Amino acid sequence: MISMTGAAGKRDYGNVCIVDIQGKFLLNQRVGRIAHNSRVINEYLFYSLNQAEAKDKFYSNATGGVRQGNISNKQIESIEIPLPPLAIQKQIVEIIEVERALVESSKKLIAIYEQKTKESIVKLWAE
Repeated sequence: MISMTGAAGKRDYGNVCIVDIQGKFLLNQRVGRIAHNSRVINEYLFYSLNQAEAKDKFYSNATGGVRQGNISNKQIESIEIPLPPLAIQKQIVEIIEVERALVESSKKLIAIYEQKTKESIVKLWAE
């Protein structure tokens, strides 16, 4: 799915998510469903559409009024995504996910050390 409307001048639309549960869902006219064939992996498409280059194309051709920005189906369809073989797509997704896990681990480690630093400062002031 992709959000197709946001605030004009802001980069708060064109956001993509993967819905990996089965069922019937309702869409409104400003949320898009991206359907694809078996030649592309969901996660590869997700990461590709979240790249700065794809977002730049969305925003450079956005329409709307003073307060609202919109992207159209045609603009979404016009985004060209390199389509390597499935095996390569899987490798790319695996690399990205390993790097994302490292980033998340680093964020947690930073939070732990920030808390320890605060606790140490409090102890120093209490002495």
